[in-house]
Amino acid sequence: MGEILWDGTGGKWPAKIDSENHLHTTATVESMMGHRSHYDATAFGVTTPRLTITTTGGRILYLKNTSSSHDLVISNFWFGWNGGSTNFDRSLYGILYFGDAAPSGNNTASAMGVLNRKTNNSADVTVQYWDEVGDGMTCTGGTAAFYWIQDKVHNHVDVQSAVILGINDTLSVNLQAGEAGEATINMFGFMRES
Repeated sequence: MGEILWDGTGGKWPAKIDSENHLHTTATVESMMGHRSHYDATAFGVTTPRLTITTTGGRILYLKNTSSSHDLVISNFWFGWNGGSTNFDRSLYGILYFGDAAPSGNNTASAMGVLNRKTNNSADVTVQYWDEVGDGMTCTGGTAAFYWIQDKVHNHVDVQSAVILGINDTLSVNLQAGEAGEATINMFGFMRES
């Protein structure tokens, strides 16, 4: 007689075991972003509008996790850059910062949007982006976490949910152009219990 597997609802299912004692199963895998979006609608995204990045550069996007019980887990970043304003072949320089103070000027309030559009959940995250006055938002403090250079491209950085903002943690992105040009920043993430 074969083995029987019981599921969490009291159902029982025969298990196939081959002559080499291997249990045969069928499984489905989904990303954590997909799971969070389906399971509890705690997957969120944020984007900046197209912003004209200057050669001096500055903070373009700021996030602060304001939840009292959940971490904000960032799974993906996208950086779009048009290459400048003449030959469209200039580089964009970026720095990701942790631990900034909130912007005190040149900023516009925004929000993270829930990805599961069947709900109206909101993320407990303060979002600010640059209003294109000056060279960037007025921010102080912070520790540079990593740097990058990119050419004209829509660059996807799959951080595989490794960037985690705990309660009251902040993240900001600084961009500087080799020549003034347009850029956007997009992020996807989800909230999970701390």
